[in-house]
Amino acid sequence: MSDPASCSERQASPPISGTYLKLRRSPSPPVVNGVPLHVQRAYDQFFAQKSLPFRDDEPLIGDPDCSWKSVQKHMLRACPFKLEDMIFEERLGDGIDGVVFKVSIDGTPYALKVGSAPTMPSKKNAGTALLQMIGASIAQSEGPIYLKPEIESRKDALYNTQAFCNEARQKPRFNKLPGAVPITSFPRFRKRFGWLKANSTRLFEDGRMGPPCARVGRDRRAMTKDGEYYAILYEYISPGEQHVDMEGLQAQMDLLYLVGFDICDLKPENWIRGILIDMAALESPWEMHWSHRAHKHYDVNRISFLSQGV
Repeated sequence: MSDPASCSERQASPPISGTYLKLRRSPSPPVVNGVPLHVQRAYDQFFAQKSLPFRDDEPLIGDPDCSWKSVQKHMLRACPFKLEDMIFEERLGDGIDGVVFKVSIDGTPYALKVGSAPTMPSKKNAGTALLQMIGASIAQSEGPIYLKPEIESRKDALYNTQAFCNEARQKPRFNKLPGAVPITSFPRFRKRFGWLKANSTRLFEDGRMGPPCARVGRDRRAMTKDGEYYAILYEYISPGEQHVDMEGLQAQMDLLYLVGFDICDLKPENWIRGILIDMAALESPWEMHWSHRAHKHYDVNRISFLSQGV
């Protein structure tokens, strides 16, 4: 066997020319009417989701239907009260999304949130309907509902949501999974009493401040004095320096994480006494822009403005 050639005998490699240094370009994405196809698809998906029906004309009386078909749709049920039943007490605030009033019905205070657009509030508001279904399912269940402990994808979050439907409670998926989390109680969330239509003539009468006009960047929204808008009636949470139940607050965060809800805007003004006021800040895994990379499990002891009330 011959000896390998020495270094001096080896043929020198040719110099690297500029041709070899050029990066290989990826093919250009297909274009339709001047718009990249992937952008057009995302645009179409976004508006297709916005056009999905999520308003139910059935009044919000009694427990919701917890079948898998209903859980997938989680539509907002109608408010059993009418605008004529309400006594307007004060205007709590307004912004780009609309205006909030404190109203009373038969002496009980409520918060009425009126959207600034003459269309149904966004799908994000239907997340509270999903939470109502989860709460009803827990109350109806004869035993614990087991959930997967780690959410690593949208599929994981949807499987955990599915665990609360009637069909899944009969044939549980995770009851024998090592480390599965048993859910036996529903934490404290702000109550919602359904959607209704509100005429702005009624909203801004009796000397109340006129319709709001708000601007964020280039987005400007203004309500007119004779328009019809959609509203959602909520439980009124009175501000105060009362003690915050940190254990109950952590239970909220734990359940929101397990069923895939993201808190899009974690800021102090969205919370009163440890209760999330702006339910539109929740984004469910059913929404197109949900991402498991942004999905977080919060430790309330590390959120300073929530732990200050302890």
